[in-house]
Amino acid sequence: MNSYNEVRQALDPVVGVPFKELAPALGMTLPADPTRRKAVGGHLVESLLSIAKNSLRHADLDYLGTEVKTIPLNTRSSPRQWTKVTAFRIDETSQQPDFRHTPLFGKLRSILFVPIMKADNDIPDFWYLRPPFLWLPTEEQLEQMETDYLGIHQACLTKDWTRLTGRAGTYLTLKTSDSTTKGKTDAEKRRAWWLTADLTKTICEQNLWPKGALSSEIAETSN
Repeated sequence: MNSYNEVRQALDPVVGVPFKELAPALGMTLPADPTRRKAVGGHLVESLLSIAKNSLRHADLDYLGTEVKTIPLNTRSSPRQWTKVTAFRIDETSQQPDFRHTPLFGKLRSILFVPIMKADNDIPDFWYLRPPFLWLPTEEQLEQMETDYLGIHQACLTKDWTRLTGRAGTYLTLKTSDSTTKGKTDAEKRRAWWLTADLTKTICEQNLWPKGALSSEIAETSN
């Protein structure tokens, strides 16, 4: 993809199409396993935009310098879960004290969010894509993510696993990403960088159809 217009041309025709119709058209099947179900939206979007499934160090749309992330929504247009950014590597983070020169920052400075409406979180047949939107973080948001990153960076230097587990930051945090972590030491568990729902909820409120506009329309209609 060499332009955002090409991205829209690839996604716009399938906005609102139920996954039970979209998946077969792309040669995909909807997994029955609930543990694999969460990833199906991301796989569909990767197929539509010809994005490699491997976790690349550079942005998904490299020419545009833009990462692509799906964001599952409930019926109130609020995120159902945190948003995974990329794999966490403790040795790499230990050596990179400057957040704004890290590969992680390269993925966060411009993100194309593709909302997935999940009225019923357990039935992917009727999930569908909503129109995508481009998010460029504000300086305030970047500063908070930088603060979060620096705290994690300091924990990396001492390999303080208690600070590298669970919610380590306000907007930017770590989570273990193994399908099973039972029996593994903290050092053995794989981790990934995630955006918390606190941030993505704000992003959705700023970029999806404003709730205030909906409330105003309802009030005008009732008068």
